[in-house]
Amino acid sequence: MTMPDEEPNSLTWIEAIIPVAALILLIGLSYHLFGDAGADGPIQVALVVATMIAVFIAWRRGHKLDALREGAIASVSSGMSAIFILCPSSDALRQVEASAKGGSGSVAVLA
Repeated sequence: MTMPDEEPNSLTWIEAIIPVAALILLIGLSYHLFGDAGADGPIQVALVVATMIAVFIAWRRGHKLDALREGAIASVSSGMSAIFILCPSSDALRQVEASAKGGSGSVAVLA
């Protein structure tokens, strides 16, 4: 642990690999134990446990939990814009369906 005014220590290579290795091991274990049904719930548990391991390691090296939370929020926020770009809007889907049915392609948008 570090003093409040000190910079957090950098992670070693081993410390950086531990959460990734734990995630791989837990996902493999869930598929071994549950087969294809492992995707219904145990995968989410594996993700949460691997995240908890990563947060614990970072906390032990002096990173503050608030900084870790802000970093996670920023990371998810930057990924969400890409998801919205990749997912077509419902209006675009209605236009594609209408044109596939032989319609004019114009769709009235319901409010």
